[in-house]
Amino acid sequence: MNTLTYYSEVKAGKLVTLNRARLQRDLAPFEGTRVELTIKKAKKRRTLPQNRFYFDVVIPCLQMGFRETHGYSWSKEAVHEFCKKEFNSLELHNEKTGEVVSFPQSTTTLSTIEWQEYILKIKAWAMEFFDMLIPDPNEQIKLPFEV
Repeated sequence: MNTLTYYSEVKAGKLVTLNRARLQRDLAPFEGTRVELTIKKAKKRRTLPQNRFYFDVVIPCLQMGFRETHGYSWSKEAVHEFCKKEFNSLELHNEKTGEVVSFPQSTTTLSTIEWQEYILKIKAWAMEFFDMLIPDPNEQIKLPFEV
């Protein structure tokens, strides 16, 4: 069974759900079963325009940078994986050996603020590595390639 996710508010110490009938219907298959309930503060997820800007502007700019400076023609997916590893990884340090292992994290769980920070890291790196200025979402410029 999949995980159920509901967004609610806490008012006067009580959980207020927006659609109680749906919640009761979704809980029915769990009748008589022990379940785990996790409550955490909801955060605003990245928006569709943010996602579109990333895949239609940021990633193609990086593709062009890799192609022009190093001759690599990488897919959007490969460049996205590179960005996750470089700019959104969990690093684990082995105290005995000093080895550092890096685990790329999914970007789908980033809040809108965390997403903006992720994009800023990428833009700063692109400026340093490729001497490339990736435009801001509100900038109207002509890109030297088709998206």
